[in-house]
Amino acid sequence: MDYFFCDIYIKECEQWIHKADQNTLDAWHARLFTFISRKTAGFIWNREPLQLFVNRNGKVPCISGRMIHGDAIDDEWLAVWLLREVTIKFHELVVSVHDSDGEFLLAEAAMHIPRWITPENSMNRVFMHRGQLHIVPLAVTSTNKDASSEVIGLETALDAVIDTNIPTLAPAAAGLAAFARLEEYPEKIRQSMHRARCRLPVAVAHALAEQPMLIAAASELFYTRDPVQMKVCLRMERFPPEPSTDTLVLFNRAQYAKLVSQSIRTPAVFELPPAESPQFKARVLGMKVACGFEILAHEGNTLAAAPVYTDITNSVNGNKITGFLDKLNEFGYFDGLAVTSEAYSRRRAYAARQFAESQRCSAGARMSEELLARQASQTLAEVVTTVGNNYRLPIDGETIDNEDDDSWLALNPEELDALMRKTESVLHETSQNDQEEMLADAASGNAAQDLQSLLERFETFLAADAGIEGATMMA
Repeated sequence: MDYFFCDIYIKECEQWIHKADQNTLDAWHARLFTFISRKTAGFIWNREPLQLFVNRNGKVPCISGRMIHGDAIDDEWLAVWLLREVTIKFHELVVSVHDSDGEFLLAEAAMHIPRWITPENSMNRVFMHRGQLHIVPLAVTSTNKDASSEVIGLETALDAVIDTNIPTLAPAAAGLAAFARLEEYPEKIRQSMHRARCRLPVAVAHALAEQPMLIAAASELFYTRDPVQMKVCLRMERFPPEPSTDTLVLFNRAQYAKLVSQSIRTPAVFELPPAESPQFKARVLGMKVACGFEILAHEGNTLAAAPVYTDITNSVNGNKITGFLDKLNEFGYFDGLAVTSEAYSRRRAYAARQFAESQRCSAGARMSEELLARQASQTLAEVVTTVGNNYRLPIDGETIDNEDDDSWLALNPEELDALMRKTESVLHETSQNDQEEMLADAASGNAAQDLQSLLERFETFLAADAGIEGATMMA
């Protein structure tokens, strides 16, 4: 499972926030949620949005974030870009990030970081602050006498990052390499999405109009379907193919690519036009999306019955969600929308679901693909229950043809050559840097000393007495 984690540390009044500062943590949660929501408005994440939550379990309380991104590595880099933007806007914040492979920023800058950094000593040493990469020097170590000389405590590391007298700023080349992929943002946000025309059951079209992120679970379930799940698509009892409507569906590019690349034996309940028909592509894609929704609805009945989202109508959680929504309103999350408007209702519903999920995360619940499916299934059930049969068409017919060109699916020879030239340039630069370091070592006398030591050891070996058991070396 490909996941992303981050921790956002806050320093106020010359000290790091303590566990008792619950109101301050809650306010920062709402502030950061608003900031990220605005930056990603309308974006379709591959698996799930970056989920922020209050984390009081560590030695330094913070706002943590986590996300399953699946095949879409671009989602991970979008999260890094968002967090870097956060540190640019709010100078009191220090951020750390890692994923299922570890300190991936160090991996990006591997050719430019100090040679002393290893996986064993990198913990609590790599941060983002004020938009720049910081690496806490090896000289800064833990105050714990029992700890290894290379171990550093979290609070000690954070203090070092914001202390202008301690040189934590990473080498310029390392910062450029670590953040090279961020140069494409924010334009990359738009480029990571794809609009395609689909012929969908009206109920599915309406569900996507109300909750566009449902496409994430539906496309993933279709892509990973097994024979048992495919059986429910033979009947399409929950979302029959008719009545249907043409609509534009917004995909993450990873979702679209997976759906288009998948072949499927057409269930008998679907009637497809000839392959040469202009409607064929939209019909086939819509069939795959509809099957994904059918599997999603079916999975909702077979997964664990326990509710995913906290019941926000009870007194305790009702007060919590009300407080969170009040703070969101204070930070401009609703942009002055009328309380009675549909746009306000959608934003409020999204914030309520994300808050309920943040409560679950704060309680230490683990991430899982099954949980993502349960969340989406419950959201789908809520949309269907709320609307009933009072469907409305999500898009006017005159805008249906405004779909995106999918030629990006094919890598042409010119693009391949450009990628190869870019890789060759990086390798050449790396080789040049290594040669410069070797020359610098030689100039400092280190290389000469190493060579002299090697020659002396070799001469000692040749002068040693040899016997049946080998050479006898003098101490």
